[in-house]
Amino acid sequence: MIPWDALFGTGAPAPTEARRSGRLAPLSSEALRRQLLAAEETGQRGEELFGAWLASMGHEEGDFTWISETHARSAYDYEVHSARWLDGTPKVFIDVKTTRGPFDRQIHLSISELRFAAETGSYRIARLYKIDGETPKLRILSGVQPVAARILERLEALPEGVTVVSLQLDPGLFEVELRTTLPSRRVPGGHEKKQGGNTGHVWSASLPARVLQLMRMGASTSRPGWAPRSCPPGAP
Repeated sequence: MIPWDALFGTGAPAPTEARRSGRLAPLSSEALRRQLLAAEETGQRGEELFGAWLASMGHEEGDFTWISETHARSAYDYEVHSARWLDGTPKVFIDVKTTRGPFDRQIHLSISELRFAAETGSYRIARLYKIDGETPKLRILSGVQPVAARILERLEALPEGVTVVSLQLDPGLFEVELRTTLPSRRVPGGHEKKQGGNTGHVWSASLPARVLQLMRMGASTSRPGWAPRSCPPGAP
């Protein structure tokens, strides 16, 4: 999913002068468009890197489904049917949150993601960070359900007519279930494309063919009890 810190900032308080005037740092419409494109590419790269990591951990075709590739409004990105990093290889739902910055940069959750997380004990956040470095990093965060449930309880106290569409959360609110370092998918002389005047790597072109095959097949394979949907559970 799109790393919303690229659009809404990192959560740091605005200077007093900016708050009083209602203006933040100057940003042209063209610069905003470039940020949107860069944010989309960052989110896509994060999801691809996570899929590559799943495959490198021994997950086969039937072990996971890349949901958000075909259902962009889903409340999670991956449905991992057999999570091999956990005892008993349980089924978990993974929401991939990617940033080019450090781990502690705030995470954005939509209200739909928050609702689904509050109802799902097996909901996880895959926090990919420092992805521009030689070794992108990954932490899988658990304990999301009780945090989400407490937040929803507080939101119920808002005045009638007030609607929250997204929130910024400190990743330190959650437990770290796993941390690891990922191999960079940047390859010398790799395929590149231009977006909004910027040159960026097409990260899927750098992934091993077998990994991409598993990811694509997982996203398009129907399974008993699973049906495509255009909206996540709990979406308004």
